[in-house]
Amino acid sequence: MANVKQALKEVFNVPSRGVLPIVTGQRWGDRKRFPNLCVLLGYKTGVEIGVRSGGFSELFCREGMEMWCVDPWSPCPNYSQARQDRHYAEAVKRLEPYNVHFVKKTSVDALADIP
Repeated sequence: MANVKQALKEVFNVPSRGVLPIVTGQRWGDRKRFPNLCVLLGYKTGVEIGVRSGGFSELFCREGMEMWCVDPWSPCPNYSQARQDRHYAEAVKRLEPYNVHFVKKTSVDALADIP
C-alpha cells in the first residue's frame, strides 16, 4: 500500500512538496484515475452517492473494488421517474458482472444500510 503522497505522484503525477494538501494547476477532469488511487491506498470497498447510470462506479469495479451504489432514482426537476427508471436499469445492467450493492434511497436514509 502506497502512502498518499506516493500514490498522488504515481496516479496524477503530482509533485511532492512535503505538505498536504497538494495544490496544483491540474483540473480534476482526470477523475477516471481516482479509482486507481483508491486501490493504491488499499481501499477495497467504495460508496458512490448519486450513481445515475453507473459509469463512474464501473471504474472502481474494474479495479476490483466492491461498490455500494446509493441513489434514490426518483424524479427531480430535470428528471422524470421514467428517465430515472432508465438510468437505474442501465446501472444494474452495466454493473451486473461486479460486486455491487444497490441502495435505492437518499444518502441520509442509506446510512444504516452501509457497513
